[in-house]
Amino acid sequence: MRLHAFILIASVLITSLIFGSLQAQAEDWYQGALVLKSKETLKGELAVRYDYDVVLFRSGNELTVYPAHKVHSFYIYDDTQERNRQYVSLHLTLGAAKMHQFYEVMLDGYVSVLRREHVVWYSVHLETVDYDYYVKKDDVLTIMYKFKRKVLPELERSSTENLNAYIRKNKLSRTRLDDVVRIIDRFNQQYVNKAPLAMGGTVSYAQ
Repeated sequence: MRLHAFILIASVLITSLIFGSLQAQAEDWYQGALVLKSKETLKGELAVRYDYDVVLFRSGNELTVYPAHKVHSFYIYDDTQERNRQYVSLHLTLGAAKMHQFYEVMLDGYVSVLRREHVVWYSVHLETVDYDYYVKKDDVLTIMYKFKRKVLPELERSSTENLNAYIRKNKLSRTRLDDVVRIIDRFNQQYVNKAPLAMGGTVSYAQ
């Protein structure tokens, strides 16, 4: 009985410490909307924490933490960039490991470009933020630096136009981020009637 009580108290203390850490370190709050897996939509202030893969939702004096596995997507308005930003929660598999993680949608389409804030565990706050960029196609997530070798050949084979000719004509790089986004956007124009980024199901990392 005493052991059970000790475990319960320890669990409450650990949860309180984590919650307090999230409150103290979440410095960037935005107005936005949170769409849960239950299809419920919540509007209020949002802050995302990539290190824990949780969204903090604040409405009035109430603060709630939503882990990625309970979130479908969310949207925020970034005053500093004067634009809306869209995020999705992806269910990922890497070998035997499974996890849910948040990704920001940079290009939404038959082939999508996503990015994820680079987490630095030893630093509480950084003046500049680094991102890792990914290409999502057919429920496979590929790190951007593998685009030329892993993704582009498939796009060239399935494209209804000569994608190589488009790249040469516009003098695009197959490795520079901005040019890769242009190449993918051009490819996506063939699939305007296809469904955009699928946010359900399971996504695997390209090896």
